[in-house]
Amino acid sequence: MSNYQPNQQLKHSSPSGVLSAYNPIVSLPTAIKQKVNDKFINPKIDALSKSLRQEFRELDPDKLRTEIEFEHEDNFVKDYIYQEIIDGILKNKSGKVEFVPKIVITFDKSLCPEPIEDIYYGAIRLGEKPILFYLYIDLQELIEFIKERAY
Repeated sequence: MSNYQPNQQLKHSSPSGVLSAYNPIVSLPTAIKQKVNDKFINPKIDALSKSLRQEFRELDPDKLRTEIEFEHEDNFVKDYIYQEIIDGILKNKSGKVEFVPKIVITFDKSLCPEPIEDIYYGAIRLGEKPILFYLYIDLQELIEFIKERAY
């Protein structure tokens, strides 16, 4: 007879700061996390920034929201777009509006339909202007990076 206990494969619940029920998160030891950020994720962000000629500010991945919340939450724009995404909008001394879009990683490829070379991304736009970019991270590619180069 097996000692298998159902519901033990995914052991950790999302921290209370995670906004979306549709956003799986990854937990890594601090040293590995730093290597993954520096050598795996940041180069992808830099390549996308260069290709799009776009500067980004980081959005905490715990604050990622999906199209499901957009479709089902009445106050999505007020409670999410204004508070989390465009909170850094400013007017400079000449009165010109300045805003740097945010970027967040996701494991949800459906949020990232646009390819540039081997990078997939998507965007939430306000009119024609992107306000948030999603950068797709392939979980298997991440695992292989950790196995091969992070230790």
